[in-house]
Amino acid sequence: NILQLISRHLISNNQLYRKQAQYVLRRIVDYLKKYSQLLQFTNDKLNPPFVICGNQDSSIKEVEHNFFLLLESLEEKQAHLIIPALSHLENLVSASINHKSCGNCFDESWLKCIFTRLLYHDNNVVIKAGLIQLLRMDPGTFNDDFISFITEALRYTFLYDEQSTDLQPQILKEISGLFRRSEASE
Repeated sequence: NILQLISRHLISNNQLYRKQAQYVLRRIVDYLKKYSQLLQFTNDKLNPPFVICGNQDSSIKEVEHNFFLLLESLEEKQAHLIIPALSHLENLVSASINHKSCGNCFDESWLKCIFTRLLYHDNNVVIKAGLIQLLRMDPGTFNDDFISFITEALRYTFLYDEQSTDLQPQILKEISGLFRRSEASE
């Protein structure tokens, strides 16, 4: 399936593959939206994102914009160019959950591409900022795959180096907060 190939290339270590996959995905989405009335998707494969949305609202356009904005910004090397775009992460997670009912127009596989690029970025400041952003989200939005994905990212030792006078690193504070929110919601 070409979409599975694209999703694999979006998380590739090769920057050229990532940029090509992003370009091709954008062109496919634009083309399929134009001719969506001719499409029939199956539920057993990865569907193209943002094409068929039964909710009939404009939120999917915003989700599409934020998705490509994050993909593009994650290609940058400098943290000050990426961190402002991370504010859209929570909206993408919510959209992935909210749009399951409309035909899954934003499958969590596409969201996982963003998380993978974020948590395996070359810049440690970006990884730490992204992980802090993820840990601040509502714990009910994560499924088991995302929990294990975040847990895997917690293995980096630089996350626990604290440059301030605080006794506890920021990551530990956020993990504690996530556990408290999770316990309170049960």
